[in-house]
Amino acid sequence: MTMRPTILIALAAVLAFSAGCSRTASDKVDTAQISIKAPNDAARSKEIANAEMAFDNTVRKADGDRNFAISKCTKLRNSDAMTCMNEADAEFAATRDRAKAELDAVRM
Repeated sequence: MTMRPTILIALAAVLAFSAGCSRTASDKVDTAQISIKAPNDAARSKEIANAEMAFDNTVRKADGDRNFAISKCTKLRNSDAMTCMNEADAEFAATRDRAKAELDAVRM
């Protein structure tokens, strides 16, 4: 069961108030806020790290695919070779942009 941070803060304040010490209430509120944020920050950092790793892997694979396609393109005639290379570059850019958008969505 997860509780919202505001509920925990209010609960800590009520408990401290019932004990008759207002200084303890602020200490408990600060402690409650810290204990709630810590697991979320760690999970968030891991999620971002995984997204960055996925981005790097996607771009690395797309770059390899582009290099392979360009090596095939060089065997074609001039006009066909340029069209083929432009298509390979466009496909790489599209893949990179999609991966970047996914990474940015996770970072937000």
